[in-house]
Amino acid sequence: MESYQLIIGISVIVLVGFINYKTFFKIAGYGDLPKEKIKFEPIKSLYKKLVKEKVPSDSLLFKYSSNPETRELTFQLLDEFGKTSLFPKEFYTFEKAAESNLINWLYYHDDFDSFPDEIEHFQSVVINSGKDKFNYHVFQFKVYEPHWAAKNDFMFGIVGPFMEGSKPYDLPYLTDSKFKNNENENPKTESERVHEHIFLNKKKPTHNNT
Repeated sequence: MESYQLIIGISVIVLVGFINYKTFFKIAGYGDLPKEKIKFEPIKSLYKKLVKEKVPSDSLLFKYSSNPETRELTFQLLDEFGKTSLFPKEFYTFEKAAESNLINWLYYHDDFDSFPDEIEHFQSVVINSGKDKFNYHVFQFKVYEPHWAAKNDFMFGIVGPFMEGSKPYDLPYLTDSKFKNNENENPKTESERVHEHIFLNKKKPTHNNT
C-alpha cells in the first residue's frame, strides 16, 4: 500500500511538472489517481495525516486555515473525515469562510484567473424579505500588474446569501463580481442586484470550487 501511495505521489509531481496545475486540479480524475487525492492536493500534508488516521498538529491546521487560499478546502477535508471539531475556532466565521470562497472563485474564474493580491471585508448587507433575512458579505479586492484588472484598482466581490440556519462553510448560493472599479459602486445596491437577478432566479449554488 505504501509503495502504491509513493507511485501516486511521484505521478502527481511529474504531471504537475508538465501541465498547468490548475488544469490538472480541475480534472475529475486522472487514470488511477483517486479523485479525492486530486481534490485535496493543495493541502496534501493534512490529507496524508488524516488518511493515516493521525491527529494533525495545531500548527499544521493553523497553517492551512489561516491562509484564505486553503481555508475552505481545509474545512471540507476535515468534514470528509468527520473531524471538523479540529478546525480552528477563530476561522469558523461567515466572514472568514466567505473570504476563502471568493478568493478561490476568482482563481478558478475563466476571465479573472488569479488570486487577488489584496482583499478585505468591506460590508455585510442584510436584505429583508418578509420574515426572511438574507445576509451578503461584500469584499473589496485588487490585483497588481500585469493582470488585466489591475487598472480597475479595488473591485467588489459578493458572497451569499446566508440565512437563518446557515453555517459558515455551507456552499454559498452565489459568488459574484462585475470586475469593475468600486469607486462609483454601492455595496447595498450590488447586493440587491445579485439577490434579485441571480439568487431569486436560481435559488441553488452557482458553483462548486471542489
